[in-house]
Amino acid sequence: MRRALSVFLIALLPLAIFCGCINIKKNSKTLFIYMCGSNLETKQGLAGKNIDELLTASVGDDVNIVIETGGAATWRSHNIDNNALQRYEVKDGSLNLIESLPNGNMGDSETLGDFLKWGSENYPAERDMLVLWDHGGGSAKGVCFDENYSFDSLTLTELKEALDAANLNKKLDFITFDACLMATIEVVSVMRDYADYMIASEEIIPGGGMDYKAICEAFASDGESEAIGKKICDAFMEKCKNTGKDIYSTLSLINLANAESLVEHFNECAAYMNRMSETKNYFSRIIAAAKRCEKFGIENTFDGSANMVDLGDFFGEAWDNHIIEGEDDIYLSLLDAIDKAVPYTVNSGERSNRGVSFYYPITYDKAEVEDYVALSVSEEYSEFLKNHYCDVPEVPIEFTDKGSISENGAFSISLTKESYAYLAAIDFMLFTTDSDGTRHILCTNNDIDKDYDNMNFKSNFRGVTLALSGHRMYCSPLSNTTDFLTFETPVIVNSNAEQFKDTDKAILQ
Repeated sequence: MRRALSVFLIALLPLAIFCGCINIKKNSKTLFIYMCGSNLETKQGLAGKNIDELLTASVGDDVNIVIETGGAATWRSHNIDNNALQRYEVKDGSLNLIESLPNGNMGDSETLGDFLKWGSENYPAERDMLVLWDHGGGSAKGVCFDENYSFDSLTLTELKEALDAANLNKKLDFITFDACLMATIEVVSVMRDYADYMIASEEIIPGGGMDYKAICEAFASDGESEAIGKKICDAFMEKCKNTGKDIYSTLSLINLANAESLVEHFNECAAYMNRMSETKNYFSRIIAAAKRCEKFGIENTFDGSANMVDLGDFFGEAWDNHIIEGEDDIYLSLLDAIDKAVPYTVNSGERSNRGVSFYYPITYDKAEVEDYVALSVSEEYSEFLKNHYCDVPEVPIEFTDKGSISENGAFSISLTKESYAYLAAIDFMLFTTDSDGTRHILCTNNDIDKDYDNMNFKSNFRGVTLALSGHRMYCSPLSNTTDFLTFETPVIVNSNAEQFKDTDKAILQ
Protein backbone atom coordinates (compact mmCIF):
# COMPACT_ATOMS: atom_id res chain seq x y z
CA MET A 1 0.00 0.00 0.00
CA ARG A 2 2.83 2.42 0.83
CA ARG A 3 4.58 1.68 -2.48
CA ALA A 4 1.42 2.33 -4.47
CA LEU A 5 0.89 5.62 -2.64
CA SER A 6 4.47 6.69 -3.40
CA VAL A 7 3.97 6.08 -7.09
CA PHE A 8 0.76 8.09 -7.04
CA LEU A 9 2.43 11.04 -5.33
CA ILE A 10 5.35 11.00 -7.75
CA ALA A 11 2.95 10.98 -10.67
CA LEU A 12 1.22 14.07 -9.33
CA LEU A 13 4.41 15.96 -8.50
CA PRO A 14 5.20 17.39 -11.98
CA LEU A 15 1.65 18.67 -12.32
CA ALA A 16 1.82 20.29 -8.88
CA ILE A 17 5.12 21.97 -9.71
CA PHE A 18 3.79 23.23 -13.07
CA CYS A 19 0.62 24.63 -11.54
CA GLY A 20 2.48 26.27 -8.70
CA CYS A 21 5.08 28.07 -10.83
CA ILE A 22 2.88 29.45 -13.59
CA ASN A 23 -0.12 31.31 -12.29
CA ILE A 24 -1.85 32.53 -15.45
CA LYS A 25 -5.15 34.37 -15.23
CA LYS A 26 -7.83 33.28 -17.66
CA ASN A 27 -8.11 35.57 -20.72
CA SER A 28 -4.99 37.49 -19.66
CA LYS A 29 -2.82 39.22 -22.26
CA THR A 30 0.58 40.92 -22.19
CA LEU A 31 1.79 43.45 -24.74
CA PHE A 32 5.59 43.81 -24.72
CA ILE A 33 6.98 46.94 -26.44
CA TYR A 34 10.72 47.08 -27.06
CA MET A 35 11.12 50.80 -27.74
CA CYS A 36 14.56 51.68 -29.12
CA GLY A 37 14.05 55.43 -29.45
CA SER A 38 17.08 56.11 -31.67
CA ASN A 39 17.23 59.41 -33.58
CA LEU A 40 13.47 59.20 -34.19
CA GLU A 41 12.98 60.16 -30.55
CA THR A 42 16.02 62.42 -30.24
CA LYS A 43 15.09 64.58 -33.22
CA GLN A 44 11.29 64.38 -33.33
CA GLY A 45 10.03 62.85 -30.09
CA LEU A 46 8.20 60.15 -32.06
CA ALA A 47 8.51 57.41 -29.44
CA GLY A 48 7.00 59.70 -26.82
CA LYS A 49 4.09 60.49 -29.13
CA ASN A 50 3.34 56.78 -29.51
CA ILE A 51 3.45 56.43 -25.72
CA ASP A 52 0.84 59.22 -25.61
CA GLU A 53 -1.36 57.03 -27.82
CA LEU A 54 -0.85 54.08 -25.48
CA LEU A 55 -2.05 56.12 -22.53
CA THR A 56 -5.40 56.81 -24.24
CA ALA A 57 -6.18 53.13 -24.82
CA SER A 58 -9.12 51.62 -22.98
CA VAL A 59 -8.26 48.07 -21.86
CA GLY A 60 -9.33 45.87 -18.97
CA ASP A 61 -7.36 44.73 -15.93
CA ASP A 62 -6.53 41.47 -17.66
CA VAL A 63 -4.26 43.28 -20.15
CA ASN A 64 -0.66 44.10 -19.23
CA ILE A 65 1.27 46.70 -21.24
CA VAL A 66 5.00 46.77 -20.48
CA ILE A 67 7.65 48.85 -22.23
CA GLU A 68 11.43 48.89 -22.24
CA THR A 69 12.95 52.23 -23.31
CA GLY A 70 16.49 53.06 -24.41
CA GLY A 71 18.54 53.58 -27.54
CA ALA A 72 18.12 57.37 -27.85
CA ALA A 73 20.60 60.12 -27.03
CA THR A 74 17.69 62.28 -25.83
CA TRP A 75 14.22 61.35 -24.63
CA ARG A 76 11.97 64.34 -25.10
CA SER A 77 8.99 63.47 -22.88
CA HIS A 78 7.64 61.43 -19.96
CA ASN A 79 10.84 62.00 -17.91
CA ILE A 80 12.45 58.95 -19.53
CA ASP A 81 16.15 58.69 -18.63
CA ASN A 82 18.59 59.08 -21.54
CA ASN A 83 21.29 57.14 -19.70
CA ALA A 84 19.45 54.02 -18.64
CA LEU A 85 17.34 51.13 -19.85
CA GLN A 86 13.99 51.60 -18.17
CA ARG A 87 10.98 49.34 -17.78
CA TYR A 88 7.49 50.77 -17.51
CA GLU A 89 3.97 49.51 -17.02
CA VAL A 90 0.98 51.30 -18.52
CA LYS A 91 -1.95 51.22 -16.10
CA ASP A 92 -5.12 53.32 -15.98
CA GLY A 93 -3.75 55.90 -18.39
CA SER A 94 -0.46 56.33 -16.50
CA LEU A 95 3.11 55.41 -17.37
CA ASN A 96 4.59 53.83 -14.24
CA LEU A 97 8.33 53.22 -13.89
CA ILE A 98 9.01 49.68 -12.65
CA GLU A 99 12.80 49.62 -12.72
CA SER A 100 15.90 51.33 -14.16
CA LEU A 101 18.91 49.36 -15.38
CA PRO A 102 22.38 50.47 -16.47
CA ASN A 103 22.41 51.67 -20.05
CA GLY A 104 22.82 48.92 -22.61
CA ASN A 105 22.81 48.36 -26.35
CA MET A 106 19.27 47.74 -27.62
CA GLY A 107 20.83 46.41 -30.81
CA ASP A 108 22.25 43.53 -28.79
CA SER A 109 20.43 40.20 -28.47
CA GLU A 110 21.11 39.98 -24.74
CA THR A 111 19.20 43.21 -24.05
CA LEU A 112 16.06 42.04 -25.85
CA GLY A 113 16.30 38.53 -24.46
CA ASP A 114 16.60 39.81 -20.89
CA PHE A 115 13.56 42.08 -21.31
CA LEU A 116 11.40 39.25 -22.64
CA LYS A 117 12.55 36.83 -19.94
CA TRP A 118 11.80 39.41 -17.23
CA GLY A 119 8.46 40.27 -18.80
CA SER A 120 7.24 36.69 -19.19
CA GLU A 121 8.17 35.90 -15.58
CA ASN A 122 6.52 38.99 -14.11
CA TYR A 123 3.53 39.29 -16.46
CA PRO A 124 2.56 35.72 -17.42
CA ALA A 125 -0.48 35.61 -19.68
CA GLU A 126 -2.46 33.34 -21.98
CA ARG A 127 -1.67 35.52 -25.01
CA ASP A 128 1.39 37.67 -25.74
CA MET A 129 2.37 40.23 -28.34
CA LEU A 130 5.83 41.70 -28.93
CA VAL A 131 6.27 45.03 -30.73
CA LEU A 132 9.74 46.05 -31.93
CA TRP A 133 9.80 49.86 -32.27
CA ASP A 134 12.44 51.78 -34.25
CA HIS A 135 14.11 51.89 -37.65
CA GLY A 136 14.19 48.77 -39.78
CA GLY A 137 16.67 48.02 -42.53
CA GLY A 138 15.21 44.88 -44.06
CA SER A 139 16.62 41.36 -44.10
CA ALA A 140 20.29 42.25 -44.43
CA LYS A 141 20.41 45.04 -41.85
CA GLY A 142 17.87 44.08 -39.20
CA VAL A 143 15.93 46.23 -36.74
CA CYS A 144 16.34 48.48 -33.67
CA PHE A 145 19.34 50.70 -34.40
CA ASP A 146 20.70 52.01 -31.09
CA GLU A 147 21.79 55.62 -31.47
CA ASN A 148 24.02 55.38 -28.38
CA TYR A 149 26.00 52.46 -29.81
CA SER A 150 26.89 53.65 -33.31
CA PHE A 151 23.44 52.59 -34.58
CA ASP A 152 24.18 48.93 -33.96
CA SER A 153 21.14 46.84 -34.86
CA LEU A 154 19.55 43.50 -34.07
CA THR A 155 20.36 41.30 -37.06
CA LEU A 156 18.01 38.44 -37.80
CA THR A 157 20.53 36.07 -36.23
CA GLU A 158 20.59 38.20 -33.07
CA LEU A 159 16.80 38.39 -33.03
CA LYS A 160 16.68 34.60 -33.05
CA GLU A 161 19.29 34.46 -30.27
CA ALA A 162 17.22 36.88 -28.15
CA LEU A 163 14.04 34.84 -28.50
CA ASP A 164 15.92 31.64 -27.68
CA ALA A 165 17.49 33.26 -24.60
CA ALA A 166 14.08 34.50 -23.39
CA ASN A 167 13.08 30.85 -22.96
CA LEU A 168 9.39 31.61 -23.55
CA ASN A 169 7.12 28.72 -22.55
CA LYS A 170 4.93 29.17 -25.65
CA LYS A 171 4.80 30.99 -28.94
CA LEU A 172 3.89 34.66 -29.06
CA ASP A 173 0.48 35.32 -30.56
CA PHE A 174 1.97 38.22 -32.56
CA ILE A 175 5.35 39.69 -33.31
CA THR A 176 4.90 43.18 -34.74
CA PHE A 177 7.52 45.34 -36.40
CA ASP A 178 6.81 49.05 -36.12
CA ALA A 179 9.87 49.52 -38.28
CA CYS A 180 10.56 49.86 -41.99
CA LEU A 181 11.04 47.05 -44.49
CA MET A 182 10.59 44.03 -42.21
CA ALA A 183 7.77 42.09 -44.00
CA THR A 184 10.29 39.81 -45.67
CA ILE A 185 10.51 36.10 -46.30
CA GLU A 186 13.79 36.07 -44.40
CA VAL A 187 12.15 37.54 -41.27
CA VAL A 188 9.21 35.17 -41.72
CA SER A 189 11.60 32.23 -41.87
CA VAL A 190 13.16 33.19 -38.53
CA MET A 191 9.95 34.21 -36.74
CA ARG A 192 7.93 31.09 -37.62
CA ASP A 193 9.43 29.25 -34.62
CA TYR A 194 8.47 31.98 -32.14
CA ALA A 195 5.07 33.42 -33.07
CA ASP A 196 1.75 32.50 -34.64
CA TYR A 197 1.32 35.74 -36.61
CA MET A 198 3.58 38.54 -37.75
CA ILE A 199 2.62 42.12 -38.61
CA ALA A 200 5.13 44.15 -40.62
CA SER A 201 5.53 46.46 -43.61
CA GLU A 202 7.29 45.80 -46.87
CA GLU A 203 7.68 49.56 -47.27
CA ILE A 204 9.05 52.33 -45.08
CA ILE A 205 6.86 53.20 -42.08
CA PRO A 206 5.84 56.88 -41.83
CA GLY A 207 7.37 58.79 -38.93
CA GLY A 208 4.16 58.65 -36.87
CA GLY A 209 4.37 54.87 -36.80
CA MET A 210 1.50 52.55 -36.03
CA ASP A 211 -1.67 53.39 -34.09
CA TYR A 212 -0.92 52.29 -30.51
CA LYS A 213 -4.37 52.98 -29.14
CA ALA A 214 -5.74 50.66 -31.83
CA ILE A 215 -3.04 48.03 -31.19
CA CYS A 216 -3.86 47.90 -27.48
CA GLU A 217 -7.62 47.82 -27.91
CA ALA A 218 -7.55 45.27 -30.75
CA PHE A 219 -5.25 42.96 -28.78
CA ALA A 220 -7.45 43.38 -25.69
CA SER A 221 -10.52 42.25 -27.64
CA ASP A 222 -11.79 38.68 -27.59
CA GLY A 223 -11.44 38.11 -31.33
CA GLU A 224 -9.43 35.50 -33.18
CA SER A 225 -5.85 36.42 -34.03
CA GLU A 226 -6.56 37.03 -37.70
CA ALA A 227 -9.41 39.43 -36.88
CA ILE A 228 -7.17 41.26 -34.39
CA GLY A 229 -4.41 41.55 -36.98
CA LYS A 230 -6.81 42.98 -39.56
CA LYS A 231 -7.96 45.65 -37.09
CA ILE A 232 -4.35 46.67 -36.47
CA CYS A 233 -3.61 46.85 -40.21
CA ASP A 234 -6.74 48.89 -40.95
CA ALA A 235 -6.03 51.32 -38.10
CA PHE A 236 -2.49 51.85 -39.40
CA MET A 237 -3.72 52.70 -42.88
CA GLU A 238 -6.38 55.02 -41.49
CA LYS A 239 -3.71 56.86 -39.50
CA CYS A 240 -1.58 57.13 -42.64
CA LYS A 241 -4.52 58.57 -44.57
CA ASN A 242 -5.24 61.10 -41.85
CA THR A 243 -1.63 62.33 -41.99
CA GLY A 244 -1.31 62.22 -45.80
CA LYS A 245 1.16 59.32 -45.71
CA ASP A 246 -0.98 56.62 -47.30
CA ILE A 247 0.39 56.97 -50.85
CA TYR A 248 3.17 54.48 -50.36
CA SER A 249 2.34 52.85 -46.99
CA THR A 250 1.84 49.10 -46.69
CA LEU A 251 1.23 46.64 -43.86
CA SER A 252 0.94 42.86 -43.94
CA LEU A 253 -0.62 40.29 -41.63
CA ILE A 254 1.36 37.06 -42.02
CA ASN A 255 0.21 33.64 -40.80
CA LEU A 256 3.44 31.99 -39.69
CA ALA A 257 1.81 28.55 -39.65
CA ASN A 258 2.14 28.68 -43.46
CA ALA A 259 5.70 29.99 -43.45
CA GLU A 260 7.34 26.62 -44.07
CA SER A 261 5.41 26.10 -47.30
CA LEU A 262 6.21 29.65 -48.43
CA VAL A 263 9.93 29.14 -47.88
CA GLU A 264 9.83 25.80 -49.72
CA HIS A 265 8.20 27.35 -52.80
CA PHE A 266 10.63 30.26 -52.72
CA ASN A 267 13.43 27.70 -52.67
CA GLU A 268 11.96 25.96 -55.74
CA CYS A 269 11.75 29.24 -57.68
CA ALA A 270 15.28 30.17 -56.62
CA ALA A 271 16.54 26.77 -57.79
CA TYR A 272 14.98 27.23 -61.22
CA MET A 273 16.26 30.81 -61.43
CA ASN A 274 19.72 29.57 -60.49
CA ARG A 275 19.71 27.00 -63.28
CA MET A 276 18.34 29.41 -65.85
CA SER A 277 20.85 32.12 -64.93
CA GLU A 278 23.61 29.97 -66.41
CA THR A 279 21.91 30.29 -69.81
CA LYS A 280 23.11 33.06 -72.11
CA ASN A 281 21.55 36.47 -71.30
CA TYR A 282 19.20 35.14 -68.62
CA PHE A 283 21.10 36.63 -65.70
CA SER A 284 20.67 40.05 -67.29
CA ARG A 285 16.92 39.43 -67.50
CA ILE A 286 16.80 38.45 -63.84
CA ILE A 287 18.37 41.69 -62.65
CA ALA A 288 16.16 43.61 -65.08
CA ALA A 289 13.15 41.96 -63.39
CA ALA A 290 14.48 43.15 -60.02
CA LYS A 291 14.63 46.71 -61.37
CA ARG A 292 11.09 46.60 -62.80
CA CYS A 293 9.21 44.99 -59.94
CA GLU A 294 7.83 46.66 -56.80
CA LYS A 295 10.72 47.87 -54.65
CA PHE A 296 10.67 49.30 -51.17
CA GLY A 297 12.57 51.89 -49.19
CA ILE A 298 14.86 54.56 -50.54
CA GLU A 299 15.47 53.94 -54.24
CA ASN A 300 16.85 56.71 -56.40
CA THR A 301 19.92 57.76 -58.33
CA PHE A 302 21.60 59.38 -55.33
CA ASP A 303 20.93 56.86 -52.58
CA GLY A 304 20.81 53.57 -54.44
CA SER A 305 18.33 50.96 -53.21
CA ALA A 306 17.28 49.38 -49.92
CA ASN A 307 17.52 46.07 -51.86
CA MET A 308 14.06 44.84 -50.85
CA VAL A 309 11.74 43.70 -53.67
CA ASP A 310 8.27 42.19 -53.65
CA LEU A 311 8.50 38.39 -53.81
CA GLY A 312 5.44 37.78 -55.98
CA ASP A 313 5.98 40.74 -58.28
CA PHE A 314 9.65 39.87 -58.85
CA PHE A 315 8.89 36.35 -60.03
CA GLY A 316 5.95 37.71 -62.01
CA GLU A 317 8.34 39.99 -63.90
CA ALA A 318 10.75 37.07 -64.27
CA TRP A 319 8.02 34.79 -65.59
CA ASP A 320 6.71 37.41 -68.04
CA ASN A 321 10.22 37.69 -69.43
CA HIS A 322 10.57 33.93 -69.84
CA ILE A 323 12.96 33.34 -67.00
CA ILE A 324 10.59 30.66 -65.74
CA GLU A 325 9.84 29.54 -69.26
CA GLY A 326 7.64 26.44 -69.44
CA GLU A 327 7.56 26.12 -65.65
CA ASP A 328 4.39 28.04 -64.86
CA ASP A 329 3.46 25.68 -62.04
CA ILE A 330 6.53 26.68 -60.01
CA TYR A 331 5.58 30.36 -60.14
CA LEU A 332 1.85 29.76 -59.63
CA SER A 333 2.57 27.53 -56.63
CA LEU A 334 4.63 30.34 -55.13
CA LEU A 335 1.75 32.79 -55.58
CA ASP A 336 -0.61 30.35 -53.90
CA ALA A 337 1.83 29.97 -50.98
CA ILE A 338 2.08 33.77 -50.65
CA ASP A 339 -1.72 34.09 -50.58
CA LYS A 340 -1.98 31.47 -47.83
CA ALA A 341 0.84 33.02 -45.78
CA VAL A 342 -0.47 36.59 -46.16
CA PRO A 343 -4.21 36.53 -45.42
CA TYR A 344 -4.43 40.32 -45.27
CA THR A 345 -2.47 43.30 -46.53
CA VAL A 346 -3.27 47.00 -46.83
CA ASN A 347 -1.92 49.70 -49.13
CA SER A 348 -3.11 52.81 -50.92
CA GLY A 349 -4.34 50.90 -53.97
CA GLU A 350 -1.53 52.17 -56.21
CA ARG A 351 0.87 49.35 -55.34
CA SER A 352 1.12 45.85 -56.81
CA ASN A 353 2.85 44.35 -53.78
CA ARG A 354 1.63 40.97 -52.50
CA GLY A 355 2.59 41.38 -48.84
CA VAL A 356 6.04 39.84 -48.50
CA SER A 357 9.39 40.89 -49.95
CA PHE A 358 12.90 39.44 -50.17
CA TYR A 359 16.46 40.69 -50.46
CA TYR A 360 17.93 41.30 -53.92
CA PRO A 361 21.23 43.23 -54.29
CA ILE A 362 20.13 45.90 -56.77
CA THR A 363 22.69 48.22 -55.19
CA TYR A 364 25.72 45.97 -54.88
CA ASP A 365 27.67 45.65 -51.64
CA LYS A 366 29.78 42.49 -51.51
CA ALA A 367 30.03 42.46 -47.69
CA GLU A 368 26.25 42.83 -47.39
CA VAL A 369 25.68 39.97 -49.82
CA GLU A 370 28.09 37.74 -47.91
CA ASP A 371 26.36 38.57 -44.60
CA TYR A 372 23.01 37.75 -46.17
CA VAL A 373 24.25 34.43 -47.58
CA ALA A 374 25.31 33.50 -44.04
CA LEU A 375 21.62 33.62 -43.00
CA SER A 376 20.96 30.56 -45.23
CA VAL A 377 17.21 31.14 -45.53
CA SER A 378 17.25 29.36 -48.88
CA GLU A 379 20.20 27.21 -49.92
CA GLU A 380 19.28 27.58 -53.58
CA TYR A 381 19.01 31.37 -53.41
CA SER A 382 22.25 31.60 -51.43
CA GLU A 383 23.91 29.56 -54.17
CA PHE A 384 22.54 31.96 -56.79
CA LEU A 385 23.99 34.94 -54.91
CA LYS A 386 27.34 33.22 -54.41
CA ASN A 387 27.53 32.37 -58.11
CA HIS A 388 26.68 35.84 -59.36
CA TYR A 389 27.42 38.38 -56.62
CA CYS A 390 30.32 37.04 -54.57
CA ASP A 391 32.73 36.80 -57.50
CA VAL A 392 31.92 39.80 -59.69
CA PRO A 393 34.55 41.10 -62.18
CA GLU A 394 36.41 44.17 -60.95
CA VAL A 395 34.90 46.19 -63.84
CA PRO A 396 31.60 44.47 -64.74
CA ILE A 397 30.41 47.24 -67.12
CA GLU A 398 32.80 48.87 -69.60
CA PHE A 399 32.23 51.64 -72.13
CA THR A 400 33.57 51.48 -75.69
CA ASP A 401 33.20 55.26 -76.08
CA LYS A 402 32.72 58.27 -73.83
CA GLY A 403 29.44 59.22 -75.44
CA SER A 404 28.36 61.56 -78.22
CA ILE A 405 25.54 64.01 -78.95
CA SER A 406 23.64 63.76 -82.22
CA GLU A 407 22.20 66.66 -84.24
CA ASN A 408 18.82 66.42 -82.49
CA GLY A 409 20.50 66.63 -79.07
CA ALA A 410 20.19 62.98 -78.08
CA PHE A 411 23.08 61.61 -76.07
CA SER A 412 24.29 58.09 -76.86
CA ILE A 413 26.84 55.65 -75.44
CA SER A 414 28.06 52.16 -76.29
CA LEU A 415 29.13 49.29 -74.01
CA THR A 416 31.16 46.13 -74.47
CA LYS A 417 29.29 42.90 -75.28
CA GLU A 418 30.50 41.40 -71.96
CA SER A 419 28.71 44.15 -70.03
CA TYR A 420 25.32 42.77 -71.02
CA ALA A 421 25.38 40.09 -68.32
CA TYR A 422 25.55 42.73 -65.57
CA LEU A 423 23.27 45.35 -67.09
CA ALA A 424 20.07 45.78 -65.06
CA ALA A 425 18.83 49.10 -66.45
CA ILE A 426 20.02 52.28 -68.13
CA ASP A 427 18.83 55.68 -66.97
CA PHE A 428 19.75 59.18 -68.02
CA MET A 429 20.10 62.29 -65.88
CA LEU A 430 19.11 65.76 -67.07
CA PHE A 431 20.83 68.76 -65.54
CA THR A 432 21.56 72.40 -66.26
CA THR A 433 24.85 74.21 -65.63
CA ASP A 434 25.20 77.79 -64.41
CA SER A 435 27.87 80.14 -65.75
CA ASP A 436 29.99 79.38 -62.68
CA GLY A 437 29.83 75.64 -63.37
CA THR A 438 27.20 74.78 -60.72
CA ARG A 439 25.00 71.90 -61.83
CA HIS A 440 21.29 71.57 -61.09
CA ILE A 441 19.86 68.08 -61.61
CA LEU A 442 16.32 68.22 -62.96
CA CYS A 443 15.35 64.60 -63.39
CA THR A 444 16.38 61.04 -64.01
CA ASN A 445 14.50 58.82 -66.43
CA ASN A 446 14.83 55.57 -68.36
CA ASP A 447 13.17 56.71 -71.61
CA ILE A 448 15.99 55.43 -73.79
CA ASP A 449 16.26 53.80 -77.23
CA LYS A 450 18.07 50.49 -76.61
CA ASP A 451 20.01 48.59 -79.27
CA TYR A 452 21.20 45.49 -77.42
CA ASP A 453 22.64 43.86 -80.57
CA ASN A 454 25.19 46.65 -80.88
CA MET A 455 25.06 47.61 -77.17
CA ASN A 456 24.26 51.21 -78.12
CA PHE A 457 21.87 53.35 -76.05
CA LYS A 458 20.42 56.75 -76.91
CA SER A 459 18.41 59.10 -74.65
CA ASN A 460 14.91 60.02 -75.76
CA PHE A 461 14.29 63.23 -73.81
CA ARG A 462 11.36 65.14 -75.32
CA GLY A 463 12.09 68.55 -73.82
CA VAL A 464 9.60 68.30 -70.91
CA THR A 465 10.42 68.01 -67.21
CA LEU A 466 8.53 68.53 -63.97
CA ALA A 467 7.92 71.99 -62.52
CA LEU A 468 6.01 73.12 -59.46
CA SER A 469 4.46 76.62 -59.61
CA GLY A 470 6.83 77.47 -62.45
CA HIS A 471 9.93 76.28 -60.59
CA ARG A 472 11.83 73.36 -62.05
CA MET A 473 12.34 70.57 -59.54
CA TYR A 474 14.15 67.27 -59.39
CA CYS A 475 12.07 64.13 -59.80
CA SER A 476 12.82 60.44 -60.10
CA PRO A 477 10.12 57.95 -61.18
CA LEU A 478 9.50 55.23 -58.60
CA SER A 479 6.54 53.19 -59.84
CA ASN A 480 3.64 53.53 -62.21
CA THR A 481 0.37 51.90 -63.08
CA THR A 482 -2.06 52.59 -65.92
CA ASP A 483 -3.39 55.69 -64.19
CA PHE A 484 -0.67 56.83 -61.81
CA LEU A 485 3.00 57.77 -61.77
CA THR A 486 4.64 57.91 -58.35
CA PHE A 487 7.72 60.12 -58.20
CA GLU A 488 10.15 61.14 -55.53
CA THR A 489 11.94 64.33 -54.56
CA PRO A 490 15.40 63.82 -53.03
CA VAL A 491 16.18 63.34 -49.36
CA ILE A 492 19.62 63.54 -47.77
CA VAL A 493 20.73 60.32 -46.16
CA ASN A 494 24.03 58.82 -45.07
CA SER A 495 25.32 55.28 -45.16
CA ASN A 496 23.77 54.32 -41.83
CA ALA A 497 20.66 52.16 -42.04
CA GLU A 498 19.07 54.25 -39.32
CA GLN A 499 18.35 56.90 -41.94
CA PHE A 500 15.59 54.84 -43.60
CA LYS A 501 12.47 56.94 -43.19
CA ASP A 502 9.66 58.35 -45.18
CA THR A 503 10.55 60.51 -48.16
CA ASP A 504 8.61 63.19 -49.96
CA LYS A 505 6.56 61.56 -52.66
CA ALA A 506 3.66 62.60 -54.84
CA ILE A 507 1.33 61.14 -57.45
CA LEU A 508 0.55 62.44 -60.92
CA GLN A 509 -2.76 61.26 -62.31
